[in-house]
Amino acid sequence: MNGIETTIYFYTRNDAFIVNNILCGNMDFLWENIKPLLDDNNGILKEHENGLRPPLDDITINRLQSRIYGELDEAAKKKILKTAWDDIHNITRAMEPAKSNVKLYRTVITVDNDPRPYINLLGNCKKEDMIEFKNISSTSAAPGWGENSGHGFYRYKISVPKNFPILELDRFKCRNEEGEILLPPMKCRISAIYNDLSEKCRGVFDLDLIESVPINGDIYEYN
Repeated sequence: MNGIETTIYFYTRNDAFIVNNILCGNMDFLWENIKPLLDDNNGILKEHENGLRPPLDDITINRLQSRIYGELDEAAKKKILKTAWDDIHNITRAMEPAKSNVKLYRTVITVDNDPRPYINLLGNCKKEDMIEFKNISSTSAAPGWGENSGHGFYRYKISVPKNFPILELDRFKCRNEEGEILLPPMKCRISAIYNDLSEKCRGVFDLDLIESVPINGDIYEYN
């Protein structure tokens, strides 16, 4: 069971961490930190069985059972990688051309020395730099999304051209946040860098989306 609905169900819960560390080649960090994510699926099923949560429907139970991996041995890692690549291709193949030019917003919660390459990516950049995001970016049509965690954050304002591939998660029942939109790995130009009045904001970046970048040999272009 690994259709687009199942992919989105897991991506919006925990699997974005798995997918994006794989896309960025951050494998050591992934295997060192993956266990709580894997345990979560089994924990939800146990809570369901013990009556500690509202009953799950059969579809959700089957989804969770499909991603129980047991011990994190080589066989489990192989299965996790295959599932993640299936999810990556499900997401990118489900993307549709943007109907018009659109401004999207992304808030990246950050802490000092965070080892994830897609977190502190813009920390040392300057205006007019070209920057490549190897991860799938979760964005919103509304500004201020995700800024209330208590941590420092960067704010990205991304200008997306008409016909660029996007995936609007509002079309799925299992969406996470209203108005959430996924973008494929992409190359952007920094058109402006500035600060705002928020105490936690470490910088605001205006980004012009130039093109998507290849994933495992597949190129997602727009016309």
